[in-house]
Amino acid sequence: MVPAMAIVDHGSASRMRGSFMSVTSSVQQMAAAFASYFAGLIVTRGPQGQLLHYGYVGGIAIAFSIVAALLVGRVKPAEHA
Repeated sequence: MVPAMAIVDHGSASRMRGSFMSVTSSVQQMAAAFASYFAGLIVTRGPQGQLLHYGYVGGIAIAFSIVAALLVGRVKPAEHA
C-alpha cells in the first residue's frame, strides 16, 4: 500500500497535496464500499449453506488488480511550481 500511495502522492502538486490526499482517501473508501456491495450481490448461499460464486468475486478482483497495475504506468508527476 505504501508504494502505491507514494506513486499517487507524486502525481499531485505540493500546494494541493493535502486536498488531493483527502479526495483520494474518500474515493478509496467509496470503491471499497461498492466492491463489498457488488460482491454481496454475486455471492449466494446454496441449499446446504455453502457459499456459491465466491470464485467469481476473486476473479473480478484479480482482473481489476491487473488493470490497476497496467494503468499505474500512466501516472505522471505533477509540475512542481
